[in-house]
Amino acid sequence: MGNGILFMLVLQLLTLTPGASSNLTSKDVDYGQYSGITRVSYGRYAVVHDKKNGGGLLYMDFDISLSSGKVSNVSVTELDGTSEIPICRDPEDVVYVPSTNTFFVCAEGDQRILEYDVSGRHTGRELLVPADMGVSCIKPNQGFEALAYDENNDLFWTTTESSLLAYENTLHDGRNLLILQSFSAKSLAPLSRMTYFMDAPEADAAKAISYVHGVPAMVALPDGRLVVMERELYVPKTYLGGWCKVKLYLIDTIAGDGEKKLLTSFRTKLSAGLRLANYEGMCLGPVLEDGCRTLLLISDSQEGVGKGPLRLSDWLKVIKIG
Repeated sequence: MGNGILFMLVLQLLTLTPGASSNLTSKDVDYGQYSGITRVSYGRYAVVHDKKNGGGLLYMDFDISLSSGKVSNVSVTELDGTSEIPICRDPEDVVYVPSTNTFFVCAEGDQRILEYDVSGRHTGRELLVPADMGVSCIKPNQGFEALAYDENNDLFWTTTESSLLAYENTLHDGRNLLILQSFSAKSLAPLSRMTYFMDAPEADAAKAISYVHGVPAMVALPDGRLVVMERELYVPKTYLGGWCKVKLYLIDTIAGDGEKKLLTSFRTKLSAGLRLANYEGMCLGPVLEDGCRTLLLISDSQEGVGKGPLRLSDWLKVIKIG
């Protein structure tokens, strides 16, 4: 039985197990605003920094222990083309397409999904975003934040962080309605779409100094299904007691009905023993020694917002698929 067939069978009984979390911030790696991550090759990933210009692309190199899942030897290199465009698009997520050796980056600032070469320069190509998902159709700072590439079916998938304006008052038991939109990787044209209902929020946004609730990341699995991240971040005015809750849901894109299955959830907190990690990016990672594939989640520290022991750090979390 080939490895690809075996992995497909494992996915039929998919479970996710949260594993090691590693602090990326060190004397060699500055605080960042990492909003998306994609795997390029063994030990090399591309990340997007949402306050840098153009595609906001950087290479992040690191080692992952295939036994413990711990991350080490982290380095970050800005791509040459990242600073050539004098405009920050607010880039939020990135995927790597091996067949073209290019990246696609979605951005909230202009609600476009552009292609970049491996030097970070725009190729002139972009996904043909439907008019009803354009920049005039989103709530401020709640546009395209999640992007996935399904290599086996040669498809892209995206969605907005929160409801489009047209669906702002369309709630189902208090849950926002999102549109999951697919695109052909060959023609770049839009294809099918599905509706997706988020969970109702837990926190009272009116009591927060910082609050966000939406979908910041998606990953396409080898069988075409999607893992969707729902993230709720709540920081009260006192700061202490703030938390970030992440839920990962499985979506069957073949059935196309948007029905979701909870795979795992976890929470990080602002407290003396654990710093808050605002997870915002996600990609497939390497295969561990036990044969399990991994998901990698990266957090956004807002360049180390806060003071002293409450200053946020950038984290990378390894989650086992098995």
